[in-house]
Amino acid sequence: MILKGVTIGKNCFIGVGGIVTKDILVNSIVVGVPCKVVMSLEDYYRKRKEKYVPKVLNDVRSIKALCPNTPLCS
Repeated sequence: MILKGVTIGKNCFIGVGGIVTKDILVNSIVVGVPCKVVMSLEDYYRKRKEKYVPKVLNDVRSIKALCPNTPLCS
C-alpha cells in the first residue's frame, strides 16, 4: 500500500505487503510495515556479484578441464 502524497523514486523495489509511508529515494529496496530501506540497488548488485561470479568462474574452469578441446570464453 502506498499512502497519499508519497513519492517513489525510479528503480525501486517494494516488498510484498509493504506499506510506504515516506518518500523512497531512487534505486532503493524497501520492505516492511512501515517500509524501511534495507539496501540500495547498487549494494544488492554488488553482493550478488561477489556471491555468484566466483562460483560461475569455477564452474567454467571445471568444464574447461573436462573438455579441453572445446572453445570457451577465457
